Amino acid sequence: MGRIISCVYLLILAQSSVSGQALFPSEQHLPALDSIAQWTGTRSAEVYRFWRNRAAVNNAADGFFGDINGSGVATKGQRNSIQQGRQLFVMAAWNRLGTPDRDAALVAHNQYRYFVNAFWDSTGGEFYIRDADRPSVKSRRLYNSAFAIYGLAHYHMAFAGDPDPEYRAAAGKALGVALRAFRALDQRAHDSTYLGYQQKPVGNLALNEVALDGGDKEINTHLHLMEAFTSLYEAWKSGSNHPDLALSTEDRTYIEKHLRARLEEMLYDVLAKKFCTERGDYA
Repeated sequence: MGRIISCVYLLILAQSSVSGQALFPSEQHLPALDSIAQWTGTRSAEVYRFWRNRAAVNNAADGFFGDINGSGVATKGQRNSIQQGRQLFVMAAWNRLGTPDRDAALVAHNQYRYFVNAFWDSTGGEFYIRDADRPSVKSRRLYNSAFAIYGLAHYHMAFAGDPDPEYRAAAGKALGVALRAFRALDQRAHDSTYLGYQQKPVGNLALNEVALDGGDKEINTHLHLMEAFTSLYEAWKSGSNHPDLALSTEDRTYIEKHLRARLEEMLYDVLAKKFCTERGDYA
């Protein structure tokens, strides 16, 4: 945990430097913020190049390899939508916040195409958590839908204004998929009585299509859902009128009524009141 806090501290300092705003009244006792910003930028570029060069499959819409062994050799392994959704987020975030080029845009675009084709259940409206090479495995969880929404929202924000019309169109479609996924999981699992989201199977979904998240409710999944809803709300506010966002009137009405409301509920009622203990930490 200490290492995580230290990393967050460094990133805050770097952002302070970039924005030109003083984080503390007196900065003469701090390390050179420009150096920290440069360090974080360099490390981010190294991480991007590592995954770009070793893990992207054949520079095509075939996703990222699932495993890298101790010798640095990548194999497809047991790929799943949680891992691949995180890769989508990372590649999209690099194009938004890093120093991207058209090769980086191509990698992100290919990852988006692969991810939706491999994992999106257009009938049920959620994402399968399955090895993309074994389509008979069709389990679904809130956890992987959260990462899917997160990655798709950031992909939209990265490419909604891209000069390439193919990428712009894909950005609109990505936002539509993310919004429909939100509606599907919200209708299936939202607990209108006690708030939050039920993580056990509900409704008439077949048991072989739903994997348990480990209990009725737990904080880790809810944190990732809030993360996803926050990004989706940001993308929705900026992209609700995107020309390639194909939403039915019913879908649009549902989003306008529920997305912000669920985000506020998660923040103020679920995480703050139900998971936070009297000591101020989280159970």
